[in-house]
Amino acid sequence: PGVVQAPAAKATAAPGAQARPGAVEKYVVSDDGSAWDKDGIIARLVGEFVQKGTHHERPAYQKASAKPGAKPPDIYLYYWDARDGGEFEGWYFGDSVGGDVQWARAAGKAPRPPKTGWKIPVQGVVRRQFSVTPTAEQQEAEALEDTAGGKLQKAEAAADAEETFAAAMASASPKDKELWKETVAEAKEKVQGAEASVERVSVSIDAACELVESHGEDSEQVDKHVSETQELVKTSMELVKEVVTLNSKKVVLAKGFTNKVIRDRAVKELGALWVSLGKLNEKLKPLSSVKQHLGALVKAKQETKELKEQLEPIDLENARISEFCGALAAGKSKPSPELVEQVNEAITAAEGKLTPYMKILRTKTAGAKGTSKDEFSKVLQKASEVEKQLQEFRELHKRCLERDAATKAESDVAEQMKTVEVALRKAEEALGPLQMVDVEGSPPNEVRDAVAAFDAAFTAATTALSSTRLNVNKKCVEVLGFKDPSTQALKATAKGWPQEVEGLAKRLMALKEAAKEKKDEAHKAEPVLRIGALEALAQKIEEKGEMINEDAKLAGMPSAEIRGTAVALREFQAQMLTEMQAAQKMLVGRQIEAKKSGNPEDLKDMLDLQERLRGAQAQAGKYK
Repeated sequence: PGVVQAPAAKATAAPGAQARPGAVEKYVVSDDGSAWDKDGIIARLVGEFVQKGTHHERPAYQKASAKPGAKPPDIYLYYWDARDGGEFEGWYFGDSVGGDVQWARAAGKAPRPPKTGWKIPVQGVVRRQFSVTPTAEQQEAEALEDTAGGKLQKAEAAADAEETFAAAMASASPKDKELWKETVAEAKEKVQGAEASVERVSVSIDAACELVESHGEDSEQVDKHVSETQELVKTSMELVKEVVTLNSKKVVLAKGFTNKVIRDRAVKELGALWVSLGKLNEKLKPLSSVKQHLGALVKAKQETKELKEQLEPIDLENARISEFCGALAAGKSKPSPELVEQVNEAITAAEGKLTPYMKILRTKTAGAKGTSKDEFSKVLQKASEVEKQLQEFRELHKRCLERDAATKAESDVAEQMKTVEVALRKAEEALGPLQMVDVEGSPPNEVRDAVAAFDAAFTAATTALSSTRLNVNKKCVEVLGFKDPSTQALKATAKGWPQEVEGLAKRLMALKEAAKEKKDEAHKAEPVLRIGALEALAQKIEEKGEMINEDAKLAGMPSAEIRGTAVALREFQAQMLTEMQAAQKMLVGRQIEAKKSGNPEDLKDMLDLQERLRGAQAQAGKYK
């Protein structure tokens, strides 16, 4: 439950990725258990993990046994690099190092397992309650490693500077040593006194807030405390001002050091004290009127309390959505449409509440100052976490929709390709009779029917191909825009869809070329065949007409034969009229074609056929 398939590889120790000499890295996986753990993944992962080899140039870890001497469980923590794509890069928990089954994932390329940001399951949402932290020994070891690694040069430079300064002080003249006490040492002591005074102001302000909450803003106790605090603020301001003046004098005095190393260090440390004094001034500025500041702070606390209360139901709703999303991501089978819609409705409802809430909160935070701003910022930080989690839920829902859309897109494209394939087979079947027809020796109707059958099948295939090409291109763009990892294989397949369509188009064009010669032959022979058929029909009319126009023949014919001959004559005449109109229309069209093409021989042939048509018409017209 809750597993996904990912690239598999054997756990190999990468060159250069060696464990720290003499140290075994240990991490503790913990979770407060306040959120849903349907498949027991969290319970499985919680515990201590001990380094066991390396993988992809990072340490790999195995969960330690709960009982001393027992075999450790097959639960591992390891890193997978970007060799199979950035979407797979990150730290994983799985049943083997680099195996097919993973229970949790934290994206990124951190050199060690990240503390937070773990998605459980790997395609789910970030579980805020879940953390991976190094043991105390491990923290110390990593700090030492950091110093010996990327910050080695800086650390060595700092150590050299300290060593140089210590040597300079050891060999300094009595004047320089005394001057150090009068400047840097005394300035530090004064700044520390100012910091303590400002801290007492902060404590007094907090106490005033508590008094306002318990006794009201206009009570005697509050007024008395505000007066005392205001006096303390005044004293602190004067003290900071005094220390600023003193520090300015000390900077001037520092130029009197005879030793350059000591002089440079004194200027540097006095500069750092300037920064500290600036921060103290910034803290005291809003407190020029304690009463006013206290009112703003109390108001801010009240507003942030209300904002926290408004955030609580949204946060609880997030916890409920988390359960839905967990089921959405962890299920082996395809989620039901009802579940998908239920998740969508829950997320939409939460977004509807959170969006205006965040707008108000951000506006209040931007407009607040000093301590009031700090109060709003705390709420904003919490609300931003809720907002981020809701965004992750929305992204998960989107990926779920993408998986459904991917399945449908694949099915739709396959069905459309099949439709074109069927239409192509029908066109191929229609091509056979057309190629076999004897244009010169077959009846005109048979030739026309063969050509019409192929044209109809070819047109149907062309229509199906055009529709499929348009739809496949749309589906291809849609699929290539999917971000869910489970659609990667389909995305690779989708890139080949346009080529498949073009393959079908080539087959259709090949059919057109194969039919062209026979269609051209039939097109050229059709006028001759039609006129010839009309002449034969005119001859039949003449024969029937002669039979009933000669009295001698009529006298020797039975009445039934006479009636049959008359009926046949009328049918021939009706057929003659229909065929003659069609032939006349065709000849006019062919004459226009011949004139446009500028081919005098074709035009002469059409005019000759026109004369033959008139002859047949005249022959048949004698027996109306």
